[in-house]
Amino acid sequence: MSDLFRYFDNNPGRLIHKWVHYFGIYERHFSAFRNRPIRLLEFGVFNGGSLQMWKHYFGPQAQIIGVDIDPRCAELIEPGIEIVIGDQEDRATHAGLRDRYGEFDIVIDDGGHRMRQQLVTLQEMYPAVKPGGIYLAEDLHTSYFPEWGGGLRQPGTFIETAKLLIDQMHAWHARVPEHQADLVTSTAFGLHFYESILVIEKNIIRPPSQAASGEPVFPVGVLEYLLLAAHAQRIGDRAAVQRGARDARATAGLGQLLTGGEGEIKVAGKGRDRTDRQRARLVADAWRDLAVIAGVENLARRIEFRRRYRPLLDGDAVCRQQRDHPRAGNARQEGAVGHRRHHGA
Repeated sequence: MSDLFRYFDNNPGRLIHKWVHYFGIYERHFSAFRNRPIRLLEFGVFNGGSLQMWKHYFGPQAQIIGVDIDPRCAELIEPGIEIVIGDQEDRATHAGLRDRYGEFDIVIDDGGHRMRQQLVTLQEMYPAVKPGGIYLAEDLHTSYFPEWGGGLRQPGTFIETAKLLIDQMHAWHARVPEHQADLVTSTAFGLHFYESILVIEKNIIRPPSQAASGEPVFPVGVLEYLLLAAHAQRIGDRAAVQRGARDARATAGLGQLLTGGEGEIKVAGKGRDRTDRQRARLVADAWRDLAVIAGVENLARRIEFRRRYRPLLDGDAVCRQQRDHPRAGNARQEGAVGHRRHHGA
């Protein structure tokens, strides 16, 4: 039995109304915040029982703030618990919370549960969660209730919007211009979907990086050799850097890459001119992965093959190289979340 459910079962305070399976989810994501000086914000005061539960669970250093549209809730203030009267659907309420309190370690949306209420709260308060913090929205089953503005796969519900967050989490890998990196891409460390709950773990997210180490058993591609050279550079193995650069050149089999007419990629290699779009694209992808995904865009300046290639990745242009003593250049990356009538507890 979790500590939270044990408190609930022996509740010495005000009324708490929760779905039973929520307690295990709370425990999983909140336990690391116990006995720390955190700031927790919960939309939906109801009778104030859950605020008392959070106060007991997180300890005396926690600042617990409840928000409700019902003015009677102002009577529930007690040491360690603050109450703000406001409309969850009104963006001015959220702006006032940010101005008054700044950032939050945990934000819980157990408010009105209507679509606009949930979406406005996500848009306005997720940016106010600290890196390392948690945004938790619950009672998401209302996304399937027509009387709450929901419906199965109906556009504009919280659930349908939450599905789009998965797309944004992966925007680093976008291949179309409309799929741009945003606040979710750069801060959503984890999206955890449970029955009626979404938990977003927030942190500072760097572009994903690849790495390779060890010795190839079978022939591998240009990317693997480039990554092996990058790894060798990091550990200071000069000979392995040179070997990886040599193997990358040999695998590519290219003297230079030139952009041809009508989007064709002309490949000049070993004295023979030929058009090989697929092969050139693979090499360009390898450069992109090295310079952008692997996060070692300056590596090309330092390793042996810097005299051979100069990747200029810009939109659909794959790569071109100067004929005389080219020097490696920088790859560029361009990328683009941010009422209460039914009371939760």
